[in-house]
Amino acid sequence: VVQIGEIRSVLGELAVDAGTDIALQLRMEPAPGSVFSNGLGPDRLVAGMIGVEGFVELGHLDGRYISTELAGGFTGRMIGFFCRHGTLEVRSFGHVGADDSDAL
Repeated sequence: VVQIGEIRSVLGELAVDAGTDIALQLRMEPAPGSVFSNGLGPDRLVAGMIGVEGFVELGHLDGRYISTELAGGFTGRMIGFFCRHGTLEVRSFGHVGADDSDAL
């Protein structure tokens, strides 16, 4: 789910059995066809899960929407967890970052 102000959109959904462990991943990729090859332009945020067949995309969003014009530009990003039914247990959370996306 992505929410910008009062606009809310479901990017993707994944049904899993109770008690199933899953690994979610949020990736930042250069926007397709972007003229900003120096990495300073907009990116694309891709949300998915890691399964037995590797990364499975659940949805994506233009990274420009995760900033604010009121603050003068990019102010950082937030991530949260949401469970529509039942309970959700987050056992761990990690972050890996680098100025060079090829290093990830």
